[in-house]
Amino acid sequence: NGDAFVAEWGDLVNNLGTGHIVKFVHFGSKHISVGTFATGLVHPIAVAVSPSGSLLIADWGTGIVWRVFR
Repeated sequence: NGDAFVAEWGDLVNNLGTGHIVKFVHFGSKHISVGTFATGLVHPIAVAVSPSGSLLIADWGTGIVWRVFR
């Protein structure tokens, strides 16, 4: 619906502990809001929507493709 999900791979260089999450980005008519959608991932690399409308999150670190139901 015009919004986005962003996979944040994670920090490997200086171990700040950043990333390793999926964020939700909502594009409003006058502002953009960003929030955390999923945590506990090792290295999320891709996010896609399946033909059934479920959200798919690929985690490179575990080899798992997570399916989030609508």
